[in-house]
Amino acid sequence: MASEFKSLLKSTSMLAGTRFAQFFASLARVKISALILGTTGVGIVDQITFLTNKVSQFTTIGTAEAFVKQLAESKSKDDAKSLIYSAFKSYALVIFGFVVLSVGLMLGFKEEVTNYLFGEDEYIVYFFVALLTFPILVIHSFPFSILKAFKNVRAISRARIITSAIQFVISIPLILIWELEGAVAYVPLAIAIDVAVLMWLANKKCFQEYEISFARIIKAPLRRDFLKELFLFSAFGLTVGVFLIIVELVTRSIVLDHLGVDAIGLYSPILLFASIFTGFILPALSTYLYPRFSEMKGHKEVSGLINDALRIGSFGLIPLLFIGIPYHKLIIVTFYSTEFLDASNYLPYHLMGTSFFVWWYVFSQSLTPMGKIKVHGVFRLFYGSIDLLVTYWAVNRYGLIGWTLKFIVSPFVFFWVYMIYTRITFDFSYRLSTLKLMAYVFIGGVSLTVLSQMNDLTRNLNFVIGPLLLLGTWYIASKEERNALLSKLRRK
Repeated sequence: MASEFKSLLKSTSMLAGTRFAQFFASLARVKISALILGTTGVGIVDQITFLTNKVSQFTTIGTAEAFVKQLAESKSKDDAKSLIYSAFKSYALVIFGFVVLSVGLMLGFKEEVTNYLFGEDEYIVYFFVALLTFPILVIHSFPFSILKAFKNVRAISRARIITSAIQFVISIPLILIWELEGAVAYVPLAIAIDVAVLMWLANKKCFQEYEISFARIIKAPLRRDFLKELFLFSAFGLTVGVFLIIVELVTRSIVLDHLGVDAIGLYSPILLFASIFTGFILPALSTYLYPRFSEMKGHKEVSGLINDALRIGSFGLIPLLFIGIPYHKLIIVTFYSTEFLDASNYLPYHLMGTSFFVWWYVFSQSLTPMGKIKVHGVFRLFYGSIDLLVTYWAVNRYGLIGWTLKFIVSPFVFFWVYMIYTRITFDFSYRLSTLKLMAYVFIGGVSLTVLSQMNDLTRNLNFVIGPLLLLGTWYIASKEERNALLSKLRRK
């Protein structure tokens, strides 16, 4: 097996373990939230988290990627320390400007945003909670970016385990004692804990080694090339980021207007379950792929790394689909409550969309570090447009399944768009083994989805077929991959 695949496997498997630890730590919190808050309360908390993440995404999208790129390229140069100080200073100045702009925009449209997200003016206090929270999330980008640039997956994994343990201890009494108010207060508190732990580890692993301090960053020279690159990437963030945030606001508003905040709360278990997987595999892939693509020059290397990443993503999808689809009802009831049982009807379809989303994501990671940020920006604009059109057309006609289509159509379409573009631009070609694995995932997932919707007999058969397909993965994997898995299991 190629050393590149081994490095990628090590990175993703390490973060996978921490993600599952995070999931189990949050399971009790999710279950208690569902029982105490109900669909409406869960929907409100979900909307606060959504707004915080999207405004932070607008503020850092593009610029954070440029910052990682600058740090990754600077660390191996003779004047690495000076370059890193300048990169920090340039990023801090640019990001501060965007934070001020974001706060101004949010305050200027606070009533409109509140109505879009919560449906009632009386919920404006939750808007201000999100406003308070998002600058903390922006600070998160500083320690995370340097750990990502240095590909310090071990430190990121450790941070997630420590953070999830602290968050677990704090969240339960907050929700039990103060119910919705406690759940809302937990949102900024959880992010603050995450930032504190990341800062501590970044200081131990990177700041001390490169003697990074506030005083040195202040004294560092401003480099025009760094600022120019940051503004180039931020132009992508401003145009694409703002548009995507508006798309998400409008699509959620469409669901809110037609189906109510209860529907968003009802759908939250599906988003949570899918995020168990995407929450570890996508950051793990990005942590390794982005700086690695930045170092590559030849198309053969790029094609090989994409194939390796597609295989890692596909192996991860197999348990998600082959267990998640047959046991979809049990999963919803276990994680939440019987009040959310209707959500299980949408889970198989959403998971099929997730498979194309993961494959699309792998291709998308190659564009920006390879200098194709403008093309990536244009594609993302079209991606958001399809999200908006599908939601607008389908929710009114088909209800909540119409929102599910949003998570299927766009990833499916743009998986093909990005694949064809990388084939033309980077001479990408599939390895036969990669195609076989992806076909196995797709055909198996579709078969299980169809059987889950037919009748009680086929649904019961799925309980057996799903695990059998999971076991069948052993024969799809290459000999080297099987040996790597056995080696990892022996070390546990």
